[in-house]
Amino acid sequence: MQSSLEMRLDMLEDQLEQAQAERRRAEATQVKYDRMAEELETNRQEDCRTIKMLEELLESLETKAESYKSQAEEAREVADRNLNLFRRKQQELEEMEIKAREAEEELAKIKVQRRTTNN
Repeated sequence: MQSSLEMRLDMLEDQLEQAQAERRRAEATQVKYDRMAEELETNRQEDCRTIKMLEELLESLETKAESYKSQAEEAREVADRNLNLFRRKQQELEEMEIKAREAEEELAKIKVQRRTTNN
């Protein structure tokens, strides 16, 4: 009977050792998964900060783009006004050149008439 109890005790000790080994493996796995969870949480927080920074950068760039668009529109309007002014002044210059040429021709006629009447 003693031998059967010793065998039973040996078997129970083996089962205990196996259970303890399984527990150690489970604890090691748990530690590993806890570390992974902490790392994922850290990555999530870093991603959130990065996203916030990128959103702020995007907002800033959109504001700048709108500002540049507004400046471009103003510059286009100024260019249009200047082009219209240039065309108007060019036309006025051409008209004045025609009048000046006509006046020179008239003056030349008068000079010719004076010479012919004085001679």
